[in-house]
Amino acid sequence: MLRSSSFILALLMLAACQPAQEELKFDAPNALVEKQQQLNYASEIQMADRAYVESVLLQIFNASGTSAATYIQSDIYQKVEFGGACDFYSTSDLSPTTVEFPREQCYTGMGVVQNPNNNPMRYSLTTKVCERLVVDSARMDVVKAKIFSNNQWEAPSDASIQRAWSLFFPIESASPAVVKDLKAIADVSSGNEDAWKNIILTMCISPEWQVL
Repeated sequence: MLRSSSFILALLMLAACQPAQEELKFDAPNALVEKQQQLNYASEIQMADRAYVESVLLQIFNASGTSAATYIQSDIYQKVEFGGACDFYSTSDLSPTTVEFPREQCYTGMGVVQNPNNNPMRYSLTTKVCERLVVDSARMDVVKAKIFSNNQWEAPSDASIQRAWSLFFPIESASPAVVKDLKAIADVSSGNEDAWKNIILTMCISPEWQVL
C-alpha cells in the first residue's frame, strides 16, 4: 500500500511539473523576443541630427563666435554619432591643405548620409559639452538673463523652472512632477547659482530634447 501510494504521489508530482516545464519552454523565447523588440525600439527612435543639436546649444548659450562654439562643433557637429547629411561633393580644395567649406566635409566614419539614432555615445558627448557650458560663467550669464529679468540668480521657483525648461523644450511645459524634482536639486546645492548650474545641466544632458 505504501509503495502504491508512493507511486501515485510520484505520478502526481510529475504531472504537476509538466505545465511548469511547458511554460518555461515557451516563456524563455517570448521573453527574449520581447527584450529584443525593446532594444530595437530604443535604437530606432528618431533623433535630431548633429546640425539641430549644435544649433540648439549655440542658441541657448549664445555661443556663436565664442570658444564654446569650437568644442560644440568638434564634439557634436563633427561626430558621426549624431548622424546628419554629409556630402562628399559639397567641399572643394582651395589648396592642398585648405578646404573651401570645412564645416561640410565628411569626417572619419561619416558616410554620405548617417541616420541619427539612439546610441549611448551621443549622450556621452552631449554630457561632455553640457558640463563645459555650465561652468562657463559667460555662457551661464546668457542663460541667467533669459530666465530672470533682474539678471540675478534667484531660488528656483515653478515659474523660473518653466522658463528654463522652455529653452530646451519650447513647445511644451514641464510636468508638475518634473518641476518638483528640479526644485529638489536646490536642496542639495550650495546656493542659487550652484542650483541653477545643476538644473541647467540636468536639462541639457536630457536626451528628450533630442528626440524628434
